[in-house]
Amino acid sequence: MLDSVDRALGLEWLFVDIRASVRSNLKNYIDIKDYDLEYRTDHEKKTRWNKTLTRKISAIKTGSIDVAHPGDRHLRVAVGTWHPWTVVTVHDNGTISAHGIAVEIFETIIQKMNYSHSYVTADDGEWGRLLANGSWTGMIGMAVEGKTDAVLGPVGVTWVRNQVVDYTTTLYFDYNGIFLPKPIPEKDLSNFLKPLSVETWAVLVAVLGLSIIVGLLFNHILMGSVKDNLENHQEMLTFKPVWILSNLLSEPSPSLPTTDTGRVFIGTWLITAFIIDTAYVGVLTSILVVPRVPFPVDSLEDLVSYGKIPWALERGTALHQLFLQATEGIYKEIFEKKSYMVYGCYETKERIKTERIAVLCDALTMRKAIHDDFSSTGQCNFHIARKPIFGVSIAYVFPKKSRLTGEFNKWLTNLDESGIVLRSVLKETSNATHCESSLKRRGPSSPILGFMDLAGMFLLCIGGLLLSTVVLVAEVIIFHLKLLG
Repeated sequence: MLDSVDRALGLEWLFVDIRASVRSNLKNYIDIKDYDLEYRTDHEKKTRWNKTLTRKISAIKTGSIDVAHPGDRHLRVAVGTWHPWTVVTVHDNGTISAHGIAVEIFETIIQKMNYSHSYVTADDGEWGRLLANGSWTGMIGMAVEGKTDAVLGPVGVTWVRNQVVDYTTTLYFDYNGIFLPKPIPEKDLSNFLKPLSVETWAVLVAVLGLSIIVGLLFNHILMGSVKDNLENHQEMLTFKPVWILSNLLSEPSPSLPTTDTGRVFIGTWLITAFIIDTAYVGVLTSILVVPRVPFPVDSLEDLVSYGKIPWALERGTALHQLFLQATEGIYKEIFEKKSYMVYGCYETKERIKTERIAVLCDALTMRKAIHDDFSSTGQCNFHIARKPIFGVSIAYVFPKKSRLTGEFNKWLTNLDESGIVLRSVLKETSNATHCESSLKRRGPSSPILGFMDLAGMFLLCIGGLLLSTVVLVAEVIIFHLKLLG
């Protein structure tokens, strides 16, 4: 990455070695004994660097640049682990090293600013939050107390932190959200009822009951009209309840109606049963072949109301400060009902899988955890809630009024505009995209046929009953006319 940074900046290395000594009895005078300036022989570059050096010497003499001792070129840099930005290693000899996206960018910039550095860590392991007594924890506290010259972090930008430290230009913009275990497909013994909604089942049962009552009434009316005048009236079949059941189950019927009323009536139910059977079997097949994957938590409100997933907050982060200071509403409820406090979302990823807990943290860390887990297991074991908590800018930190902030920002802006940060982020989280696309969201439930989806079928059934009634009246009239004739 360092090579790509150099290419992005398009800079040439120039080495300046200034050896200076300051006489202790002179406050406003500095005697520069000698200096060596190595550069290319190009005349314009030589002239430019000579002018720059002259301005620096003038600034030193006037006191606008503080040069106290050779240690001014060495920075104490506070750092903590935050995947994929920074990963800290403490060696056996007590020295600290770090790597990660933010580390490589920071080291490149301070090297070009001609500073050396060493890393330190916060004793409490926190990024920094304001305590009730007005003091600060973590790396922010180290910067406030002068124990560090810079905070690599990087650190989320908040108003309360900005009152005590100086932020650099934004390194990256992210959002905080809810990191969850992968949803588990539901196993429900009542799945065979799921293709139709409750109201659809209710209407279907009502129409079925109405049809049986009307069919039996047809039998009574027609048979009562002909039984005294027709010897074989027993053979006049208008309706049997078993016919409707046979139609619904797609089973053959041992007998068929012999009257026109019965033929219209059963014909209507043949069409109705065909529509119901086809729709029901299609939806039931989709439910059984592709099991429903529920997404019960998509927001903080869902997390609290669902009640089946305990959650944790990251200690000493901007989110911790936000929920800690909340006096009402969902933020206060989230803090009071939390089950755990953890030091890192990434470090807790195994607990999220095995214990099925949720952690509130930044989206990039979630995606990095998904990426690394998929790379090692080949499985997608996590899920990111759809609704963000809030967006946050991420930046480096210097103590208030640090002389380093302005020059550091110039280099950081060039790097950001070159696309180095975004390319590095995408490289570290590429597999997360695969997992996000594999967890296809199908809404709150599998496809269900509601009443309006089958309203036309029910109208057809009612229309068939009305038509059967008309045919019944016509049959009775025709029979009596034949008798009179």
